Amino acid sequence: MATGDMRKIFSKVAIGPKTIDVIVHEDFQCIVHIKRSEFKDIPAPFLSRFQKYSLSVNDFYRIQFEQLSINEQIIMKNIEEKLQTFIQHFGRQYFYGLNDNTLYSCLLSFIKKNENEQNYFLNIHQYYTQLNIKSKSFIEQNSSDIQLCILRSVISKLIQLVSPESIILKLPTFEDKIARWLCTNYFHQQEHFHMENFIQIFISNPLIDFQNNNLFTTIQ
Repeated sequence: MATGDMRKIFSKVAIGPKTIDVIVHEDFQCIVHIKRSEFKDIPAPFLSRFQKYSLSVNDFYRIQFEQLSINEQIIMKNIEEKLQTFIQHFGRQYFYGLNDNTLYSCLLSFIKKNENEQNYFLNIHQYYTQLNIKSKSFIEQNSSDIQLCILRSVISKLIQLVSPESIILKLPTFEDKIARWLCTNYFHQQEHFHMENFIQIFISNPLIDFQNNNLFTTIQ
């Protein structure tokens, strides 16, 4: 409806049995997020009023991936392929809760935007939290190799989904050097046996000295 130079747009809003006309801004947009598991329970008339898109973590990762430089895309592609090989070799059934989005969620966490909206790799020194701070020596055996650092950091995350029995079962299937790396990271740099220790690690405050490349953990 237009009155003079004023243009007004109305939308019908239903609240229970009552429907009223409400003025809305002409640039108004509405996005409704629905879990895939709830989609089948949404009334068809409601769904028919929206354009529908199904997005996964993989989709969001691909969007960010395509905005990386060519060299960075090659690095991430190599990492993805090696991680897929690792998961396949270890056996997907041994990773608790692993699904099609788990790997891409891990990879997505390494892609950030700068103030110019350009994508870049997260500095590996900014990656550490109280839960993975002890894995620094495992992740950064060659700190100048960004591909290897990201690869190992994701592997370190993935094996947190594996039970001690499974890691013991599968270690002999890897080369000796890799088996030693995994064993050290899992049994010495992660907590899998004591709930109290895990909670203490979880609530601890990691202090990172970037200049001296030293990491400390304090319990508050």
